[in-house]
Amino acid sequence: MKVSVEDVGDFEVNDLTYRQERDLRRYNSKIWWNKSAEELSADEYFDLLDKVEEMSGIDEKTLSKYKGNDVDKILQAILMEYIGDADSSKKD
Repeated sequence: MKVSVEDVGDFEVNDLTYRQERDLRRYNSKIWWNKSAEELSADEYFDLLDKVEEMSGIDEKTLSKYKGNDVDKILQAILMEYIGDADSSKKD
C-alpha cells in the first residue's frame, strides 16, 4: 500500500491483516479515549508510533533520512491510513 505524506513523500508500507488493524485501532483508542490533555501520555503515543513503524515494514534506513518531526508525521499518516481515519482512507 502506498501512503502519501504532504511535503515529505510517498512510502510503500505493508498491508495489515484484519487482526492487525483491529489491534492497532484498540491500542490507539486506549491512548485517547476519555482522557483530558493532562492525562495523555507521550510515552504511550510514541509506543503507538513504534508499533506502526514495526507493522508498516518501513525500515530505519528510510526513516533516518528525515528529522524527528517528519518521522512522526510519516508514522502518523501511516496510522491514519491503517485505521481508516485519513482523508484518502481508500486502500489500493
